Formats: sequence, C-alpha cells, structure tokens
Amino acid sequence: MSALKTAADVAHKATTTGLVGFFGYMTYNLTGMMLEGKTDGKVGAHPQAGFIGTIRAKAKEEYEKYYDVGHREWYDKDDDSYLKKLPRPGRDYKDS
Repeated sequence: MSALKTAADVAHKATTTGLVGFFGYMTYNLTGMMLEGKTDGKVGAHPQAGFIGTIRAKAKEEYEKYYDVGHREWYDKDDDSYLKKLPRPGRDYKDS
C-alpha cells in the first residue's frame, strides 16, 4: 500500500507541476504577443502599416476636401480614376 501511495503522490505532484508550468508558460507567451507592438520600437513595424497609412492619408485628404467647393461632386459613368486611388494592402501609402 505504501508503494502505491507514493506512486500516486509522485504522479499527482508531476501532473500539478506540469499544469501550473504550462499555465505560466502560456501566460508568458500570450503576454509577449500582446505587448509585441508596443515593445518593437520600429516605426512601421506593423505588417499592415502601409495600408493603415494609406487609409489615414485618404481620410486626411477627404477631411481637407470637406469645405472645398471646387471639387467634383457628381458621378461620371465612364470615369474610373477612383480605381487608381483605392488603398491596397501591400502598397505603401507614399506610392499613391
């Protein structure tokens, strides 16, 4: 009986230690992934930084154009120039 009790105690301690260690490792890993953007320090390190910058630049352009009465407001059926101004992932906003 003593040998079985000792084996059960060892198995219980190993399982408990393993679960606590796994929980600690996963907490460390997830915390590192959440803080990755803040600790990177590089400008434009985000994988979609160009796309976000394009949207930001277009929003700024639209904001500046809001009070301008000289820009075109009507729809031209054959005009497809708006397709060239669409923000595209993978293209830097400085290229447009």
